Amino acid sequence: MSDGGGADQTAGSLRGLPREVIEAGTQFALFAGLFGYLLVGNSPRFSLLVVYLCGYSVVRFLNDFARQYTHRPTYGPFTEGQVLSILVLVVGGTFLLG
Repeated sequence: MSDGGGADQTAGSLRGLPREVIEAGTQFALFAGLFGYLLVGNSPRFSLLVVYLCGYSVVRFLNDFARQYTHRPTYGPFTEGQVLSILVLVVGGTFLLG
């Protein structure tokens, strides 16, 4: 059944599994891992928010490779989201290591 717009119905999926499901699953796993770290009584020696943001930026960077098309600006081989992900990862890594 066509939506009348001529858009490819599989453009947002990766071999039948929607990217959104993969991203939501990986984000939940990241959250659950950090939450579990706190539940076992560990005292964080680092900012869990920064760790979460670094983890999210890696997931976002990899997820953008699965996109078939984008209407967002690109900078060389990278999308706008990937450039922002690299920036967040560098700033967060600097904060964690410094």
